Amino acid sequence: MEINDLKLEQAGNRTYVVRGRTNAGIYCIDDTRVALIDTGFAGSGSIIDEMISARGWIPEYIINTHSHIDHMGGNKYFDDKYHIPSYLTRREMVIAQNSELEAAYMNGGYPARRLRNGFARPENLDYRPVEEAVLEGISFTDLSGHSPGMIGIRTDDDVWFTGDAYLSRSYLENHMFSFIYRIDGFIESLHKLNSLDGRLFVPSHGIIEEDISDTIKKNLDNMDRMAQFFLDTCAEPKGIDEILKSMFERLNMPRGIGYYAMASATARSFLSYLQDKGELQCQFSDNVNKWCRK
Repeated sequence: MEINDLKLEQAGNRTYVVRGRTNAGIYCIDDTRVALIDTGFAGSGSIIDEMISARGWIPEYIINTHSHIDHMGGNKYFDDKYHIPSYLTRREMVIAQNSELEAAYMNGGYPARRLRNGFARPENLDYRPVEEAVLEGISFTDLSGHSPGMIGIRTDDDVWFTGDAYLSRSYLENHMFSFIYRIDGFIESLHKLNSLDGRLFVPSHGIIEEDISDTIKKNLDNMDRMAQFFLDTCAEPKGIDEILKSMFERLNMPRGIGYYAMASATARSFLSYLQDKGELQCQFSDNVNKWCRK
């Protein structure tokens, strides 16, 4: 789906979904003022603005599930035109306010220009901590794991915008892999999602569902398969490059410098998680740090 293919769908009395490559949301605070829930990729801002302007709506603020660029690509457009604040958690604000930081932690050091550009996001916007905000009709809960401080956002229509806290069923049919910053946090958020009351659940990438229990189960099963993949791959001691080679060969992953950085970061997150659980150990052998199943 291209940026120009964005579509507006009503999801509640006051809640709308902007369907696209990254689903976003609109919550009507009153007859004229609206809150924006994520703003999609760069270039989405002007299209979302056309949608709301056609209905006589004026944006009051943005609340972002997290700071990845495909969720806040339109923030600068709305900041420039309407001078409205963008709310994120404090942990996500650190990343949003430092454009090279995400690429740096994925790269494991100062990133090359292609990575800096690929993961760049606008700095010097009016970012504010959502923890200090009083937002009428909007509440949120911690769903960190995919990113350090991601949240799920609920409107008073009982509609949840869940960010990247889980993978859609259609995605899981073709892929096992997605970027995850902290594995145990991601798993905890999956279990938390199962306990949330809601009428509709809107993932950032995928279909809207009334009942996500089956989707969550598929995600938990996938996490088990991913953990088993790393344990099987490390049946004999292997360095990170050997592990990544196996990932690209066996997990149907897209190629490219950005995907390699995300795969490398997620692999290290899984290795840390499994080492903390006592299922993997690392050892320094032949001047290479290698991972091996216990």
